[in-house]
Amino acid sequence: MPAPLETFRTYGALVQRLFPQLSHALIAGANGTVLWISDPEAASVLDSTRVMLARAGAARPAGSDGLTDHDAAMARFGFQVRGVHGEPLAAVIVAMHQGTDRRIDLAAAQALLQPALDCMQGELSVRTRLQDGQE
Repeated sequence: MPAPLETFRTYGALVQRLFPQLSHALIAGANGTVLWISDPEAASVLDSTRVMLARAGAARPAGSDGLTDHDAAMARFGFQVRGVHGEPLAAVIVAMHQGTDRRIDLAAAQALLQPALDCMQGELSVRTRLQDGQE
């Protein structure tokens, strides 16, 4: 039972509330398909980070599913949302403009987003189990 697109709009709104410094945000499915974007530019701004996260996904243990992609103007953070068996369920990618008063690291970005990541992981895991007939 795949999640309806409205589910991702709801999680997108939650991401925006939890991370008020963000400039752009994107939620992608396990296959990399963009399911929600915060604004029209988000997909192009965050695409390279989305690709990096997808490539690194198989090689990363579930406990270290975040990555950082910085340049001089913008910091980008990507997080895999995984199921109970470590399978990728979705990706959440955010970006913020770099400024001397606004710098945060990967751990701080993850701490801000953790409530949304946890909720998404729980819901998508249940949906996957229902789809597979395990519930």
